[in-house]
Amino acid sequence: MRSMIRFRSRFAATCLVLVFTLALASCQSPTTSEPVTGPTEPTTQTTASVEPTATTESSTQPTIQPSETTSSTTAPTTTETTPAPTEPTQPARTVEQYFPLTPDVFARYTGTGNEYVPMTVYVDYSRPGQIQLAYDNGGTEVHVLYAVGNGKVQILQELAELYVREDLAQLPPVSNGEILLMEPLEVGTAWNIDHGIRAITAIDVPVDTEAGAFNAIEVTTTSSDVVTKHYYARGFGLVQMTAQNGYDIHQELAERRLDAIRNQQMTVYYPRMTETDIEIVAKDVTVEMKTNTGIGEILDRFFRSAAQAFPNRIYTVKPHDTLWSIALYNLGDGQKYKDIAALNGIPSPYTIKPGQILVLESDTDLPALMSSQTKINSVHLQQDRGIVAIDFTRSLVTDMNAGSGFEAALVRSIVNTVGHAYDVPNVLITLDGDPYESGHIALAPGESFTVDDQGVIVVN
Repeated sequence: MRSMIRFRSRFAATCLVLVFTLALASCQSPTTSEPVTGPTEPTTQTTASVEPTATTESSTQPTIQPSETTSSTTAPTTTETTPAPTEPTQPARTVEQYFPLTPDVFARYTGTGNEYVPMTVYVDYSRPGQIQLAYDNGGTEVHVLYAVGNGKVQILQELAELYVREDLAQLPPVSNGEILLMEPLEVGTAWNIDHGIRAITAIDVPVDTEAGAFNAIEVTTTSSDVVTKHYYARGFGLVQMTAQNGYDIHQELAERRLDAIRNQQMTVYYPRMTETDIEIVAKDVTVEMKTNTGIGEILDRFFRSAAQAFPNRIYTVKPHDTLWSIALYNLGDGQKYKDIAALNGIPSPYTIKPGQILVLESDTDLPALMSSQTKINSVHLQQDRGIVAIDFTRSLVTDMNAGSGFEAALVRSIVNTVGHAYDVPNVLITLDGDPYESGHIALAPGESFTVDDQGVIVVN
């Protein structure tokens, strides 16, 4: 389906060049529950404390004037000095306040001007000083990694037409990434960008949106053919954008949800033995992703256990859970913890973490694509080559213990799953950085496998 709309996607990506830089912040108020109806900018009343100033007394030494008749002494005079009143000072505004790094935020923007102005935004990754956002305008997705701190918000990396969550921090930063905001956040601050000049032109501007009313910083970008204004609210991020270059574009925040989960569709593939052959089966699955859940973690889950795609019963791990307690309270026998571990591809010492989804029961008899000891070292898109590179530990091969036909089916299932997730035709598999090589298959450096859907059986 994605390949069918690739031309439309490229056109949408072109339109989004203007739009995605217009919605460049995750939007969350630390004090407002969602959805927001009529929020106003959170303000903090700050009163600067003024240290008490002691009254200063200065004494003037008496001056004795000689007199022809008498000698008189002038009494000392005392002068009081009253200090000037100290004005309370507000703390300086920071970019972190207007471009928050809050995880698990979903924002929806609406607007007018062209069909690609309406847009949704999810937080892919959030770390100290960095945030990665995914922009979806219905025609394409653009993922952008920002550095937030040291007095500015700056683009570190961006990828368009990417339909899976990938950590862009794996890639080298772009040179001279565009700066969105720069301190001091006050009228007159200005800086150059590739296509013009960007400046802070107003502070505390009233902005009304579908999501509510805000007081915002106005940032104006002026180039040869367009004037764009972005409005950032403290604790919320971008709340409105306007652009004019012969036609008017208007975009505003319409909805925001906190603690959001992003659902994405994936197709997973597994080999299945028949009486006479090995066939490849495929199933569409819905993946739930919180911020910082990466594609490597998702692939790991399905590669370790086919049961993850065919569960009868699932359980989400809670704090202080153990496999023993989960087995005891859900299956009635703590000793069944090893069955849960085997079903989910969890190796000894059977470590689990809160939020992890475990399959408790499944009817599938399909094999795992990698052993419980195998790990995915990295996975990333090489967009210039149109391939995805995925690196496993060498145990992918050494633990496989399969004949040539079954190994080929396992590799084909991995390649199809990864290739379809990224919507690319080729997948480069390496083992601890070296080309894929086993007793049956050997690839040259840089050689990749090809996605092959021929004869695949789709199951429900």
